[in-house]
Amino acid sequence: MAENDKQNPDTSDEGLYDFMVPLCPGPYVTIQVGDKGAKYKVSRPLLCRHSSYFRAMFDSCFKEGNEQAVTMHKIRGVVTERSLLMLLQWLYLNRIEFPSQIQGRCINAYIELARLADMWAITGMEQLLADKIKAIITSSIPRVNLSCAGGENGKIRHLTSSHIKSASMLFKGHPVRSLIAEASAGPFILMENFKFARELRENPNYAGDLLDELKDLIKGQVKDKRVITPYTLHYWKSS
Repeated sequence: MAENDKQNPDTSDEGLYDFMVPLCPGPYVTIQVGDKGAKYKVSRPLLCRHSSYFRAMFDSCFKEGNEQAVTMHKIRGVVTERSLLMLLQWLYLNRIEFPSQIQGRCINAYIELARLADMWAITGMEQLLADKIKAIITSSIPRVNLSCAGGENGKIRHLTSSHIKSASMLFKGHPVRSLIAEASAGPFILMENFKFARELRENPNYAGDLLDELKDLIKGQVKDKRVITPYTLHYWKSS
């Protein structure tokens, strides 16, 4: 990882990339997203240390190993230039920042990065991504009467059907996937017209995760000799 006490880089994609590349030594490999995408030079030791996927690729006798370059097929919601640059930010700087004031877009970017890291067998950022999404979600929860219906509705205010679908494609137990179900539990119980009722019917992964979350919630309520209403979930309360 690059040291965190380096001078703050330009926050634009190009400025940040230009800042990061010299931080780790070569030899370098080249990664391109799509046939017409920009080509990014990446430290091979850094990349292969974190990813068995790329280690196997660039140590092979195939085209990628001979050329030390790869063109990745663009996959919407997974393999994009945006997710690649965010991944490089984490590898080089040990941080993840997405400069947008639009909450839904930020959530989308973090889920996209989670799926890219999962695909490329890069671990260590799962909980950080979940915490960043949680911070966005909790920013919409009223600080008063957190257990009321309005507070619960705030937990899914910035979530979309696309977020539900994409997060459900992560492996079961992934912190980001689990967080989406946890955020949905209160609204599902208390809201008369649950926002993601259709997704529950059509997405078995999401339905299963929510069922597991409700089971844990009910077991906790019984253990504490409380009833399901008023609903409280301390995880979401500000410290």
